[in-house]
Amino acid sequence: ILSYSLLCSLYQNIHSILGDYLVHQCLDIILEPLKLVAYVGIMLSDPVGHSCYCFNPLTSYTVDTLEAMMLAAIGGKNLSVTMAMFKQFGDPSQYKPQTSSMTLTQIAAV
Repeated sequence: ILSYSLLCSLYQNIHSILGDYLVHQCLDIILEPLKLVAYVGIMLSDPVGHSCYCFNPLTSYTVDTLEAMMLAAIGGKNLSVTMAMFKQFGDPSQYKPQTSSMTLTQIAAV
């Protein structure tokens, strides 16, 4: 029974990871036009009719806490913006920011 519960837990974790990977792939496909505009630019016109060449390097995406944790590739009771863990919430100390390079370093270590 112990091995069965362990196996179910493992499959649930793999299922969660694959689901998160699928969301990342879908976002990559959906945001491809915005990435292209940020890279090469696009011609836009204002309400008066004047055209200008624009680049849009900044986009935003509103998420709730669970989505933010999934997009930042963190889990548990950690924050998506800092390296602080749940036991450190309310601590007066300032913690390092959660950055993409930090995430990639942690993934490479696994």
